[in-house]
Amino acid sequence: MKNSRKNLWLENSVGRFSRVVRFPGREYLLRKFFDPNRYLAVKHPDFWYEKYDRNISILCNLGSYIEWSIFFKGYYQQDLAIVIKKLIKPGMVCLDVGANIGAFTLLMAKTTGRQGKVYAFEPYSQALERLTSNINKNKMNEQVEILGLGLSDTSGEGKLFVPRKEEFNQGISSFHRKERLTEEGFSVSLIRLDDFIKNQQIKRVDFIKIDTEGWDDRVLRGGVETIKVYLPIIIFEANPIHKDALNDFMENLYNFGYSFYRVGYFGRLIPLRNICDKEVDVVCLPRKE
Repeated sequence: MKNSRKNLWLENSVGRFSRVVRFPGREYLLRKFFDPNRYLAVKHPDFWYEKYDRNISILCNLGSYIEWSIFFKGYYQQDLAIVIKKLIKPGMVCLDVGANIGAFTLLMAKTTGRQGKVYAFEPYSQALERLTSNINKNKMNEQVEILGLGLSDTSGEGKLFVPRKEEFNQGISSFHRKERLTEEGFSVSLIRLDDFIKNQQIKRVDFIKIDTEGWDDRVLRGGVETIKVYLPIIIFEANPIHKDALNDFMENLYNFGYSFYRVGYFGRLIPLRNICDKEVDVVCLPRKE
């Protein structure tokens, strides 16, 4: 790994600038000169990037888009990262559903602190392995409980479709088949969020982030009672394909006392009425009495 860092002198030089200075076209220029596909093709080795959010270590491979983003841009989905860090308070109990390698799990654990707790759900074995390495490296084992499960509206088994080996975005595993991007994977255990909370005797839930590549409506439906009782802050990725189901569920959330926002530039929260034909991150906040 030390040799791989020495071979990244140009990337490190550019990264020190591009992680700090955000400007229109940054993604385009970085992709043009440091295309993730190029690193994927040569099977670039893993290395530890030790300044994620200033002081977190995270395992990186520049052939993987999530890790490439963290190395070159500082964060994966920077605006969402800003919102998460702003909304989570010390001592909160947080759920990261679709944790992948732990880009947001690590931020949650750092922000909620040692008095808090993070439950990280990731059914894809390859991502789960890297998630575990990242948590172990940062000695967050007591704060973070890693679960190789999927959440849904029913408990049982589900078929997980996994990214193709030649796909640089390894964060797209899903219970929905994506033509040309994913291939048939394997069966994984599914559980309803309500059942998990009850089985684990968890007494509070403050924050839920969901990113399951089009399965978010199923996760939400499986956690109705948990949401109704604890009124946690909820962030989910709204896939337009399921906009009708998500809009119906948002009507339920409104009746529970929620207001809705989409994530804007630099983490600005913009009021949202309903989900249309554009993929957005939806922030659901309990309305203050």
